[in-house]
Amino acid sequence: MLAWAVTWLCDCHLARREWDAALATASRALSLVATGPDVYGEGLASRCYGEALGESDPSRLEEAEMHIRRAIALQEDKAMKPQLARSYVACARLLAAKGEVDQARAYVDRARGLFEPLGMQWHQQWLTEAFPDT
Repeated sequence: MLAWAVTWLCDCHLARREWDAALATASRALSLVATGPDVYGEGLASRCYGEALGESDPSRLEEAEMHIRRAIALQEDKAMKPQLARSYVACARLLAAKGEVDQARAYVDRARGLFEPLGMQWHQQWLTEAFPDT
């Protein structure tokens, strides 16, 4: 469970646009989940690491995408819907940064399809602001 708390700290660094701190924190979270079976924590850590890596080093977007897709695979497998929706948004942002607009829109739609029935109103509003053209 410590990995969960570390990923929440990473999310704070991401929100503050502190890319290097986010990357270091996400790296720590990944090392924590490597010590034992924690699928939930691994999903969180993989998404955080992918987001932080993509923001801190745009030359490594492919690697960042791999981590985010790992999070998505884990979260889809275990039906972790709230976290899965957040990972879909992370993937959409990364794909948009790569210029893959149609794929990004598909992930925005997937996220929206989860946020609404889960009652995640703040996230729905944030998604609308982050992707106004979708």
